[in-house]
Amino acid sequence: MLEEDIVKKLEKDLLDLHERIVALEKIEIERQRTGKPHWKTEKEYRSFFQQAKEGMAIVQDGIVIRANSTISQIVGYSPEELIGTPFNQYIHPDELPKVTEYYKERIAGKDAPIIYKLRVMHKDGSEIEIETKMGIVTYNEKAADFAMINKI
Repeated sequence: MLEEDIVKKLEKDLLDLHERIVALEKIEIERQRTGKPHWKTEKEYRSFFQQAKEGMAIVQDGIVIRANSTISQIVGYSPEELIGTPFNQYIHPDELPKVTEYYKERIAGKDAPIIYKLRVMHKDGSEIEIETKMGIVTYNEKAADFAMINKI
């Protein structure tokens, strides 16, 4: 029963984050349409993403396109090192088939676990056990995987 409550809370948190991202995307679309910057909103988005206590990343087409500093503390790579690289290079080799399959299923709109534990590789070569909460978001008008990550 307790685990079900935790899952429900995490799903609600993920839905809340998704709604915030969708709202920000709408503002960005309008900004691009009009050519007018929305400095306050962009600053708020960056602040929210960077100051989150959970590691956060957005993966699109298998590539990390956004990562915050908290995820860097977990895996040892700076956001700049992570961005533009395939997400699967950070997954422990034993976990890679499972994680890749979950990613493909989520992106295709199929049922896939949204909360699970796995091992990732730290920059120093050590294994790190994490719990991840995943969800699909629209980013630049395409499906992307939004990950919230905590070290166990």
